[in-house]
Amino acid sequence: MQRDVFLLSDHTGITIEAMARSLLSQFDQCAFVYHRIPYLQQASELQTVVTQVNSLIDEGAASPLVFSTISDAGLRQTLSTCKALSIDLFDTFIPGLQAYLDVVAEPAVGQLHAVGKIADYNQRMRALDFALKVDDGESMHCYVDADIILLGVSRSGKTPVSLFMALHSGLQVANYPLVDKDLDRECLVDGLREYKAKILVLMISAERLHEIRAERFPHSRYASLKQCKRELSCLTELCRLEQLPMLDVTHQSVEEISTHILHGFYASL
Repeated sequence: MQRDVFLLSDHTGITIEAMARSLLSQFDQCAFVYHRIPYLQQASELQTVVTQVNSLIDEGAASPLVFSTISDAGLRQTLSTCKALSIDLFDTFIPGLQAYLDVVAEPAVGQLHAVGKIADYNQRMRALDFALKVDDGESMHCYVDADIILLGVSRSGKTPVSLFMALHSGLQVANYPLVDKDLDRECLVDGLREYKAKILVLMISAERLHEIRAERFPHSRYASLKQCKRELSCLTELCRLEQLPMLDVTHQSVEEISTHILHGFYASL
């Protein structure tokens, strides 16, 4: 039976959703349906949600879960009338932090995802613009400004990783897709060699690549397992000849890939 999970926030709700999904991922035997409800800043709005949750319980549905990050004391009082198990990020951690730091917290809406330091925000926006401008091998003359250059075959995750790192780390990440003519060269294409120190290759298993490509282009030569194996074999040889570092992304999420790059490859540059 599926269980509803309500993610309540007085701002974006991104933080509480990440925490809830991380915690509930430990319960594979359960099916969860997530409902993120952001910008709850009026008691009437929150009361509507509480009433909905309580109605589910009264109707005999599988007991829902509530996760929240709401800073206003009055709204938190409204939430206390909810019959479901309610896990509040602030209630869980703030008291212990106050005691340890010997400082009283000053709640404010949206502290984590606010613009904050304008310089950091502007850098993330510049990095995002850069990633979009140089996506899939475009504007190679801009590679001089890249912090990292990702290489890989088509559909190996280069673009989402580039965008994620731009938004979360402010890094300028370029990506170049290796197609048949590039792989047949057995050497780096013109325009890449001078930036070799910045290059990281994303490697993926042929079987996983076949699955990904087949979802968009079923029964095509591009998606065939034979073609996937050929491209990856050529890519492996290219990495050997050029001594390029590789990262296996077969079973990794965008978040995991980005973390490995940031704390592994990029940290060593």
